[in-house]
Amino acid sequence: MPRQKVMEIMQKVRISDSKTVGKVMAAWGFWKEGNSSVVNSHKALIYHSELGKVEKCKGFWRVKGCESEWKEHAQLLTELLAGILIEYPQSIIYREHFIKEVGLRPDAIILNIHEGKGRCIIYEVMLNETEEYFRQKENAWKQWPQAKEYLSNLFGYKIKSFTVKGIRNEH
Repeated sequence: MPRQKVMEIMQKVRISDSKTVGKVMAAWGFWKEGNSSVVNSHKALIYHSELGKVEKCKGFWRVKGCESEWKEHAQLLTELLAGILIEYPQSIIYREHFIKEVGLRPDAIILNIHEGKGRCIIYEVMLNETEEYFRQKENAWKQWPQAKEYLSNLFGYKIKSFTVKGIRNEH
């Protein structure tokens, strides 16, 4: 069961290190927080790499088909997604999902599910992007007449509203 949960986390975050996966697993109650969760997550990731489901890279892991590198942008997004999974384990996450209808590739589209209710949030990590560039992306979502319908089809839930958030590294 824990191995499957590790893979579930990886399918949602797509790229991560063992420490971040371990943090989520500990929060979900599978292993003790700290070294135990990191070591056990690492072992599970090795298992999945031997099955060809994840790729072991230098200092990080990624699911097959993910081309991201473990740089500041990917790390910040993974940290955000891990935090969401800790607070809302049932969340549905699409990371860097391309929407050909409007030519958008948001960093993450998330449906947080809690107590039978959902909240749809579109995240953009802003490292080098200007506030103006972010506003253009936000306006593209708000002005797209089929946005709610698209999101409803994507998640399989009726999406009545959504939020677009820009995330900056505050360190």
